[in-house]
Amino acid sequence: MATPLSRLHALVPPPANPFYSSGDWSLVEQELGLRLPDDYKQLIESYGQGMFQGRRKYSGLNITSFLCPVSPVMLAEATTAALRSLELEYRVYPQMPGLLGFGVYKDVDFLAWHVDGPAIHWNIIFQDVETGTNEIPNMGLIDLVISILEGTSPLHTRGIIGAEEMEGPHSFTPEDA
Repeated sequence: MATPLSRLHALVPPPANPFYSSGDWSLVEQELGLRLPDDYKQLIESYGQGMFQGRRKYSGLNITSFLCPVSPVMLAEATTAALRSLELEYRVYPQMPGLLGFGVYKDVDFLAWHVDGPAIHWNIIFQDVETGTNEIPNMGLIDLVISILEGTSPLHTRGIIGAEEMEGPHSFTPEDA
């Protein structure tokens, strides 16, 4: 049976030279004061920091690597700064439980984990400009990326992401900080 990461590799081959794909996760997690999800670390180790895109280049799913040269705490605060400006029912990192941002969709919609308990139980939060807060329970990051690329994500079924937005062929563009 194929793993989620091998399924993602089949959809979108990882880049030959990813940005910020290696480093010491234990140091990152120690500085953040929390253990990051294993599937996030697997995705970063394969793809690094960058954007998954469909045929239409205006839309894309950009994932931030906590292995970049910026201090993990500074990066966490930067990725959640915009969330602080919104009226949310959640607290924001470094307040816990709270939201820890890790990406954006189309440069306007934020992706974050609701950090509460062990990382395997964190729900993903999609903060959409138009529909507000959308919680995605019981789905890891790699599974979410696959479902967005395939057009089957909970965000598609709720009408938040249009079916045509991430049509293939798909690509991944590494991004430097």
